[in-house]
Amino acid sequence: MDYIIGIAILSLIIRYFTDKSPNKTEAYIDLDRAVVKLNEENQRFNVDAKYTDRTTGIALDAKGEKILISTNNGSRCYGYADLTGAEVVIDGNEASSANLGGAAVGGLLFGGAGAVVGAMAKGKRLRSVVLKLYFSDVQNPACHIHFLKKALKTDRFLPVVKNALKDVNDWYGRMTSILKATSRVNNAPLSSIADEIAKFAKLRDDKCISEQEFLDAKFRLLASNS
Repeated sequence: MDYIIGIAILSLIIRYFTDKSPNKTEAYIDLDRAVVKLNEENQRFNVDAKYTDRTTGIALDAKGEKILISTNNGSRCYGYADLTGAEVVIDGNEASSANLGGAAVGGLLFGGAGAVVGAMAKGKRLRSVVLKLYFSDVQNPACHIHFLKKALKTDRFLPVVKNALKDVNDWYGRMTSILKATSRVNNAPLSSIADEIAKFAKLRDDKCISEQEFLDAKFRLLASNS
């Protein structure tokens, strides 16, 4: 009997550490290396905020108005104006979303005390927390940043879950702020439009966007005031 109990306990221990170990089929990304590579290519990316779960990552250059996305498929640098939408998905259900020129749907995920509200409060356990970002990029129009990715449901009161919810809330807030700032360009005076075009020109010169992307952005800005 003791032998059977011992085997059962050993099995549970092995399963616990197996669940904690990385998936051998899933390559880890190196967000810091992606930033170094940008700087080596003279694209001058200064990290003001960053997040990575080692399989996906995001970094922000506030002064340069750039967003770096890093996934298993590689890294890509976007300008703020390339961001067209953001949404938080909890266990496959949309919890909050915002898009270029539109208000946030559902608002932020937390109250002042950080309490989970709305759809997130319906269940006691969470399986996944994902920030989906959408860009004006035909080849890579969307990316997923994982803040919680578990095979089994996890109690939402555990520290790892609380941290995931706080982090996704912070990053969703940053993305909605960028979207709001970008949408204001549509009603900006002509002098401000010229400043925005100059910013896109700098992104083009820094090789963060292509010549065609610069021309598209310039066209949108001029058309908004025509």
